[in-house]
Amino acid sequence: MTARGRAGSAILALALAPGCEHVLGLGEPTLAPDASPAPGDCDDDAPVVRRQVVIDAIDVPVDIDEVTAAGFDLDGDDYPDNSVFNALTSLVVVEPGFALQPTMDAVLASGDLLQLLQVELQGGCAATALFEGEDRDVPVDPSDNFSGEESFRVVGNPRGRMEGARDGDDVSAGAGGTAELRLPLFTGAAPIELPLDAARVRFVVTEDGLVEGAIGGAIRVDVVEGVVIPSFAASLQAAIERDCGGMAPSCCTPSTPGDTAVSLFDDDGDCAVSLAEVAGDSLIDALFLPGLDLYAGGVLAPNQDGIPDSVTLGVTFTAVNAFFLTPTP
Repeated sequence: MTARGRAGSAILALALAPGCEHVLGLGEPTLAPDASPAPGDCDDDAPVVRRQVVIDAIDVPVDIDEVTAAGFDLDGDDYPDNSVFNALTSLVVVEPGFALQPTMDAVLASGDLLQLLQVELQGGCAATALFEGEDRDVPVDPSDNFSGEESFRVVGNPRGRMEGARDGDDVSAGAGGTAELRLPLFTGAAPIELPLDAARVRFVVTEDGLVEGAIGGAIRVDVVEGVVIPSFAASLQAAIERDCGGMAPSCCTPSTPGDTAVSLFDDDGDCAVSLAEVAGDSLIDALFLPGLDLYAGGVLAPNQDGIPDSVTLGVTFTAVNAFFLTPTP
């Protein structure tokens, strides 16, 4: 069996295993519990307190305990959902070229992926917004991005909005939010776009800024097919264009991201990866196998029509103080 076949079989076996979607009994979240709260009492007479932070670390789950800790109970069955990273933990074991944590660390340190969070607290309620940021230093200097004193420029419109409740230093948001996360596969290639519905966030916020948290949600099957997989294919091809310039079958520099991409997804041996090759691959089928029934008739209605229609994911993060001007709605 080929490496790709072993990886696909391992991932598919995990994805189809009973209880896989919920990781039953395999660890407790280390952050504030996912209580799925309704928005709290905003208390219109209470002052609005605003906190702004930049995410300085994103922890890619590498084992079942971490997958569980980063997950959210999206369908109300009291178990955390994190199917994409359930599958990725198997892929990384079988194919070390997809070691996502070093890539994530390098991309954050380079300043190529700056994700800003703003939370507005009023009484018992909290409104959280996610933005893409850009370094304002001239010339650009990523070394001070996470000093806790850096200012950033907001790029474009908000990438997410989530409403929730505040209980002391703990903030959490229930279903109904949206968020557009980006996950880098390789350094030097565009991150995968991950548009989340039913997005949730939980974190601890103090006078010193947002300390730690988790963010996650669901991706509908049609969005996986129309957005995520094309983005995945584009990231693979970017790595190939950078690392592969020779002739088949040895067209790539060994042990590079491009070499990994070709070995896993190049079915016709042309030293390139097409959208059709990625979309039809067993690895991709296993990674994005829908396991949750969240929608009925296009409306968020968990467990109503019995049709699995979504994949789920979540990651944990830490953040430090930042300063930025948000766009006027």
